[in-house]
Amino acid sequence: RERRANSGRPGSSSGSTGLKSGPAMGAWDPARRAAVAAACAALLWAVLVSLFGDVDAFPGGSIFAVFAIFVASSALGTVAELVGLPPLVGGIVAGFCLSNIPGTGLGSDLNAGLASALRGIALVIILTRAGLGLDRAALVRLSGPALRLAVIPNFVEAATAAAVLSGVLGWPIEWGALAGVVLSAVSP
Repeated sequence: RERRANSGRPGSSSGSTGLKSGPAMGAWDPARRAAVAAACAALLWAVLVSLFGDVDAFPGGSIFAVFAIFVASSALGTVAELVGLPPLVGGIVAGFCLSNIPGTGLGSDLNAGLASALRGIALVIILTRAGLGLDRAALVRLSGPALRLAVIPNFVEAATAAAVLSGVLGWPIEWGALAGVVLSAVSP
């Protein structure tokens, strides 16, 4: 296999993968990449129209709002990647712009149940990717300091809140402790 990859033919690679480099396998220029992305977006919208009909897939519908947010975040993610930033930054900027720029109306077109389900799915994807990125050996090696950094500050914050709430506001210590635990769980 190595001999075939390095056979000296024009367009053959010098690596051990055996894949040819050239126009067919090389990097696409930005114009071709944008044209393919636009064609894929148009095809995706046509599929959505055929599946959901003219009720939700056209402007003003929930499916169109999700589609527009997806296309805008993908486009700005690609732009952010070209600039050297993570693509997530482009997606966040797209979401911020589409929800805050007057006249887009995409935030109000979204069904509340659909938006809640999409947020839940996004949270699961983000946490799964973060969990898969953990190094098990480092996690086991650093479990003691990590546990101390997780427990001690929360305990101190809960105890402080319980003492302040019972001392200053006159709450019962049980209610202060409960409020302190809730406060320490949601504080950064």
